[in-house]
Amino acid sequence: CFDSSCQIDIGRELAAQKSLAITITKIGARCNVNVMLYDLKQAASEGAALATGTCTEEGLLKTTEEAIHRLTGSAR
Repeated sequence: CFDSSCQIDIGRELAAQKSLAITITKIGARCNVNVMLYDLKQAASEGAALATGTCTEEGLLKTTEEAIHRLTGSAR
């Protein structure tokens, strides 16, 4: 399920209030990590953030954490 409406439907079936979708796109030697937060009650996207880094396991972990920090506005 990659469509936002599908994410919302799955979250509702699970009786969740919010859903977080993460996509990773490899471009050359770099990977983009995009995170989207959905508010299931309002059936709308609540926010999104993007971070770019290396495509190694450690790099993807670091890049995913960076994207989530950007989404939430929290300090590292």
